[in-house]
Amino acid sequence: MPENHPLLHWYLPARRPADIDSLAPTALAAERAGFDSLSMPAGGPDPWVLASGLCRRTERIGFLVALPTGSAGPTVISQQADAFRRFAGGRLRLDVGAHGAGLTHDQRYGRTDEVMAVVRDLLDGRRIDFQGEHVQVEGAQLSDPAVEHPVPLYFGVNPRPPTASRPGGPMCGW
Repeated sequence: MPENHPLLHWYLPARRPADIDSLAPTALAAERAGFDSLSMPAGGPDPWVLASGLCRRTERIGFLVALPTGSAGPTVISQQADAFRRFAGGRLRLDVGAHGAGLTHDQRYGRTDEVMAVVRDLLDGRRIDFQGEHVQVEGAQLSDPAVEHPVPLYFGVNPRPPTASRPGGPMCGW
């Protein structure tokens, strides 16, 4: 395939009761079919646990891990992502979602912008101070980050995506 081919992600239907053994055949079939990654949805089994288990059963396929931005702070997300990318040999992509009960549309997207900015800087190995409307981080830095494995940040297609994903940032369409 050409170097700049569209990336194809297989949506892993993990909302039903699922375990690694029942999902491994689907993951292996997607890998054999040439898909670039498995989309690990939020709302079912923990996507980090699911990705970790399936990573041991596959060789090449990546993992597009869904992250609702209201579920954890950006430093925790960055630590999880850094550990996974190291152990998975760089097979990680993050699907950042603008979620948040009790927040307006603009507040959700504002928070998502801030979370994506902090996560991107930390995964790139920078020590950061960040004072946003929704996210405040002081002196944050990952310990020995696996920067040799860049982590693309994706955002689902929406009429008004966060600015951290623009310009030229990857987006997922479905």
